[in-house]
Amino acid sequence: MAVDSCGLPVDFIITGGEAYDCKAAPELLEQLPEAEHVVTDRGYDSEKIREQVRQKNGIPTIPRKRN
Repeated sequence: MAVDSCGLPVDFIITGGEAYDCKAAPELLEQLPEAEHVVTDRGYDSEKIREQVRQKNGIPTIPRKRN
């Protein structure tokens, strides 16, 4: 689910329970307007997602996975 700066839903994608959430992120990010910051949790820790945020002139705020 993608939300705006107030936490209100903007868009969402329903995936199967066994699907990796990170696979839906690029599609959601593509649909969002440009944002100064994009904040996610560790589940979205990938350089591909960080680069997609940077291409939209945003700053990715994604904690690194611990592994």
